[in-house]
Amino acid sequence: MGEHLHAPTAPISKFQSAFVGFVRGREEERVEQAHLEHPPVEEFQEIDTSSALSKYSLIIVSVYLAAGVTFFSWAEDWPWDDALYFCVVTMTTVGYGDLVPTTDMSKIFAVFYIVFGLSFAATCLGLVVAHIQGYVDSMMTKIPRKDRHFWQIVTSLTTISILIGVGATFVYWFEGWEPVDAIYWAVVTSSSVGYGDLTIESQETRWFNTVYMLFAVGGFAVSLSKFGTIIMEVEAERAINEFVTRGVSEAMIEEMDEDKSGSVDKAEFLRYMLITMGKVDPEDLDKILGMFEQLDADGSGSIDRDDILRELSLRSASRSPGGKASPAKPYKDKTGRGSALESLKALAKPLLGS
Repeated sequence: MGEHLHAPTAPISKFQSAFVGFVRGREEERVEQAHLEHPPVEEFQEIDTSSALSKYSLIIVSVYLAAGVTFFSWAEDWPWDDALYFCVVTMTTVGYGDLVPTTDMSKIFAVFYIVFGLSFAATCLGLVVAHIQGYVDSMMTKIPRKDRHFWQIVTSLTTISILIGVGATFVYWFEGWEPVDAIYWAVVTSSSVGYGDLTIESQETRWFNTVYMLFAVGGFAVSLSKFGTIIMEVEAERAINEFVTRGVSEAMIEEMDEDKSGSVDKAEFLRYMLITMGKVDPEDLDKILGMFEQLDADGSGSIDRDDILRELSLRSASRSPGGKASPAKPYKDKTGRGSALESLKALAKPLLGS
């Protein structure tokens, strides 16, 4: 009788195990459904398109100069400050010629040092200057547009005057040069022309010039380029004013009408004007619009909560029962577009790489 009473133990255990597994599965489905209906709110993260060169520009410039100082101090037996002076003269392309490599080994190293310097280090130095200029330009946007060009010219002229004035004043006092020679030297140095006909004699001036070149060459170049930018902006504004005066013709409507509907909507007009004014590249604009279409999963013309839920549902469906992600089949809705997860990276990669 004891054996008869204990016989059903194994079947009951299997039933319980199956029941527990069923309950757990339903609970996981409930939690997952709740997650889809109320997805966690993530903090907004801005798109960071800055390159590694811009992020680590100061480090790259410092390493570049340190490597040059170390080598030339050893190979040419120069004091470290002379070696640093030579490296800055090389990186800024001033090229006075007062200090030059004398051995074959130093010349071979200088060849690669110059190539690398012009490719990376000088670019990084330019990025640092551009970052400062970007801050100044952002301040300029607060000025009314009609007065902005005037103040940009004033700022550029002031920057050039300060750079030339500081350099000329220093060599006037410490080198004993005439005012004309001092101003001439400051312009030759700031513009990176570097004739080398005026030679610095005092060590104090060489120390000053090591730092001066790092700021003067970049600041002088950016300030001069601003004049060309202002001229192009004035010409573009003049062309836009003429366009507004003439009005829109039928031929222009045909040119703007991307979808050939016979009319031009606000988006088509904006696209045409941005491209015509040279504000954006047509290929980049097409890629950005393509990214929007991929994110707009239901083809409604806007990105909303439904698109987020649809993408989360697609990701959930792509997971195998074991919990490991399996390759998802491309989702095709009524518009014929695939999943944003499938092709968004393919669109963004050439955009950021262009």
